[in-house]
Amino acid sequence: MKKIFLSALLLCLALNIKAQQEFHTIMHHFVPQLRQVAYSATKEEVNLTLLYCNQWRGIEGNPQNTLFSGHYKIRSGGLAIGAIANQEKCGIKTNSMAELIFSYGINLKNSLLAFGIGSSFNSMKWDISDLSDEEVRDLASLSRTPDCRFLSFRTGLYLCFDNFYFGATVSNLNKFKSNFYTPKPHGYITSGYKAQLTKKLTLNIEGNVQTEQFTGYAPDISAILASDEKLFAGLSYRAEKNIGFHIKVNFSRHLYVGAAYEHAANALRKSHTASTFEFIFGFRQPVKNEPPASWDNDRLLF
Repeated sequence: MKKIFLSALLLCLALNIKAQQEFHTIMHHFVPQLRQVAYSATKEEVNLTLLYCNQWRGIEGNPQNTLFSGHYKIRSGGLAIGAIANQEKCGIKTNSMAELIFSYGINLKNSLLAFGIGSSFNSMKWDISDLSDEEVRDLASLSRTPDCRFLSFRTGLYLCFDNFYFGATVSNLNKFKSNFYTPKPHGYITSGYKAQLTKKLTLNIEGNVQTEQFTGYAPDISAILASDEKLFAGLSYRAEKNIGFHIKVNFSRHLYVGAAYEHAANALRKSHTASTFEFIFGFRQPVKNEPPASWDNDRLLF
């Protein structure tokens, strides 16, 4: 019965679940350039990541994301090029996004300062072919023309020291308005510290603040342990009572896999709880020229 899918869709809109505008929290741990547009200029490597996310499991019409991300640091200079492609299905609505990212890093005396800009093409389509006449009228009351396409821009900076990093990005810089959705500028602030506990064990603490269109500020904090740069395991907590666990394994010099679980007690507010699973597979290839020590801020949040 498509009525359930329509209800799930309206729920997603009410809770501001927008794949190409507000990616799910744990996704940022696996794909940092989702949150910080200048991130790729801080990594001396080629990196490709394929991610699948099944959000709010157990709810019919729940959001499901398939995402591809890649970035390449040009070895002759500080320029890096990145790309993100994502498709989310949420009930009868499909969101698609493709983004091209340019970032540039400047090597300072004891740090690296990077600037980035991203431009994305976004498409929202609603499949109402199997809905009844009554359900179509319900949808029409929400929006006369639900399908829409628009461009979105974001910009930001990223500052790296040997053990500390800070990033800030502002999204939705351009104005766009549809009958049911008007993206507004919002920002991400990231700050983290890396501590060497033993010769092979490293601890990374990161905090994030995200300004959202409907819910205001959404802070979260993560702690990640890395063993010999091969096994990464972490916990995350979001102020909205989301608790998550994520793990990544480098099973060769170039290949890695990862998985994440998040328990979202607030997904349906007071009526239900829901869980989210994510899986990743990735490839990385360091560039031949070794960077200065101040560039080598190997961030542990993948």
